[in-house]
Amino acid sequence: MEKKPSSKLFWSVLAIFNVLTMSYPVVLSHRAVSPDAQLLATLLMLGCVFVLVVVDAVSILMAEEFDELKRATKHRQKV
Repeated sequence: MEKKPSSKLFWSVLAIFNVLTMSYPVVLSHRAVSPDAQLLATLLMLGCVFVLVVVDAVSILMAEEFDELKRATKHRQKV
């Protein structure tokens, strides 16, 4: 299967979104000085990872479905 520019754009946007989302908990973790702040930062980081896993999975499945719909529409137009 060919990789199209829209696929490259999707993966680029998804990667940038993941990096930007994880940057806040990482910075918060590095700035934490007390054990309570470190625990909160760690829990926030784990929560962000869980949310990103779910959001990424849903995004990938939706992108695949949109791609299938686009291909089916193009196939119907040619016939």
